[in-house]
Amino acid sequence: MFRVRIVGMLLVVVLAGTMMRAGGVREAAAVEDTPVVRFERDGIVTLLNVEVADTPELTICGLMHRPFLPDDQGMLFVYESRYGFWNRNTLIPLSVAYLDADGKIVDILDMEATAYAGAPGVVQPDPRAPYSYVIEVNRGWFARHGIAIGDVAELNSAVARGSAGQPPPLCRDLGT
Repeated sequence: MFRVRIVGMLLVVVLAGTMMRAGGVREAAAVEDTPVVRFERDGIVTLLNVEVADTPELTICGLMHRPFLPDDQGMLFVYESRYGFWNRNTLIPLSVAYLDADGKIVDILDMEATAYAGAPGVVQPDPRAPYSYVIEVNRGWFARHGIAIGDVAELNSAVARGSAGQPPPLCRDLGT
């Protein structure tokens, strides 16, 4: 009976994967009251829960001090720049998408984790073009979901929701 259940579960997984390739929605696990960014490519919609960093304090704090980031979550930074990110006290390796004012991805770069909390910051390369938004996720997330340079993300609802304006307790307690 146990083998029958495993075979049945594998069949469901295979069928779900086939449906996703044929078109559908890859939904992020719902996180209560969290903004969502929507990516669409080849008829497949991928949703990502995001925290929004839209104040200087939140932008500075970013994903510092976190030992783990759930796979269906990331951080959306709202501000215009031309220069690459730097990370300090960022304990997890990340992939970073740089998006223009229309939500088009102008570059995707990987960021190394800092070796340990308190290590000197790591400067990342400059992206290919000026940007208005940045989305940080676990390293490889964009590639695993088939999201690439030139794709467009729907950011309006997440940007409109914004943040509560307070850095997470980790940054307040541990400092940047």
